[in-house]
Amino acid sequence: STIAKAQSGGWELQSKTGDSPPKSEPLSSRSDTQPLGQAPISEIGYITDDEVTNDEPSATSINNGHIVAWSRQVPNKTVMDGRDIYMSQGGNSEFGDIVPITDDNTSDFDPAIAGPAADNQVVAFMTLNQSFNETTISEPADIHPHTEIAFVHSSTDGKWQDPQLLTNETLDASHYSPSIAYTNDTWLIAWEEKVTSE
Repeated sequence: STIAKAQSGGWELQSKTGDSPPKSEPLSSRSDTQPLGQAPISEIGYITDDEVTNDEPSATSINNGHIVAWSRQVPNKTVMDGRDIYMSQGGNSEFGDIVPITDDNTSDFDPAIAGPAADNQVVAFMTLNQSFNETTISEPADIHPHTEIAFVHSSTDGKWQDPQLLTNETLDASHYSPSIAYTNDTWLIAWEEKVTSE
């Protein structure tokens, strides 16, 4: 997902409001370890319920709960530069307030989260290395060379540190689909890279 998409005969910006899922088919959370279909759903609920796009969720488990991170269209920002990474922490059957992890002038997508505790999480995500407007894009492919991978680390005061770039290459390449794993106080972040000229 980026800020523009190809359409038959041209292209258009992504919708600021997105497509809301039908309320009869909410996302599900299960507390057991049985394969899907072999045990009843134990919890059903929503973390967001508003008019803007919230998508690309990633979840991790912590003691007595979970943390979910996702890409959110900020209501007072443009589609070009208005995507930030948000998170919410939940325990038992309820999640708390949604909290911004990033708040900058470029769009952020596709988060992946991992860590041992609420105050020791790392989120890797795809970001754009510049802001855009209608005059800087002639087609969606114009965005691809400007995609980078960044990460942000939570701190013990409950806040998030400033994001840091993992990629910042002059190579004409796109970077996307980050994934993250944690073990023994070490995080491993992997991502895909495609040279644009290939």
